[in-house]
Amino acid sequence: MDTLLLKTASAGAIAALSLAGTGCTMSTSVDGGNRMTMGGNIDMTLDQDDDLSLMGGDMTLNGRVGGDVSVIGGDIEADLDVGGDLSFVGGEVNFRGSVHEASIAGGDIDWNGNSRADVSIAGGDIRVAGTIGGELNVAGGELDLPRDLRVEGDASTAGGEIDFSGHVRGEYASGAREMRVGGVIEGPVKLAAEPGEGRWSWRASADGDGARAGSANGLVEITGELRQGGMVCARNVVILNNARISGTLRIWSDNEPDIRAGASVGEIVTEDRAGRDCDDIFDDHDRA
Repeated sequence: MDTLLLKTASAGAIAALSLAGTGCTMSTSVDGGNRMTMGGNIDMTLDQDDDLSLMGGDMTLNGRVGGDVSVIGGDIEADLDVGGDLSFVGGEVNFRGSVHEASIAGGDIDWNGNSRADVSIAGGDIRVAGTIGGELNVAGGELDLPRDLRVEGDASTAGGEIDFSGHVRGEYASGAREMRVGGVIEGPVKLAAEPGEGRWSWRASADGDGARAGSANGLVEITGELRQGGMVCARNVVILNNARISGTLRIWSDNEPDIRAGASVGEIVTEDRAGRDCDDIFDDHDRA
């Protein structure tokens, strides 16, 4: 997973949102029948073969666009069949429909679409469902990737808290403060949960006596099927009883991995993380 690329995408999203809110004006021209619209709030039902470009406030978009779609706005609600590529920059973004390739940046994002190629999403709270025909790259705060997500290529995610239950045909790389990995991953995994610091570093719950039950900070919890093993680096690693792991899984952790009775595991190789950064551990292993 290229964490620098994901961080850059997030920074670009913030910059674009700032520009959209300045109230700037720009001259436009129509070339070859392509449609470009600027204004306040926009509500459109579309049926066109050419490209579409929009800049405005809140937007509701429905229908079909044969070419590419590029939108900068406030809150965006879209149910579109797009023949080309899709680019959205907005506040709250909800997408239903189909595209060739998509790039989404915003605040809260709910993607429930089908793509024929890659999808890249950067934002705050993000939910991704549907079928991704290529690679999936997601960076945000809280990420929800449910059972009805299928990725035909590789997937990479970066966030604060990640809940993954989808199906990835390729490799899966993920970095977070804490993550839960279920579903099915056909390629090898590379999972890193680096403990956070500050006021959000503890997710405390209470036990029956009302005492602090512990922290999920720096936790990787595996409940799914890992068909080619891979690498995990975290403070704590828990493999629950419904996990199915084939191949070799290498674990670097601060504490001994907790492997529950009933879990089906192949070869588990463990090593003390010894305060090392997870990226450095993975880099050293890849070079070996």
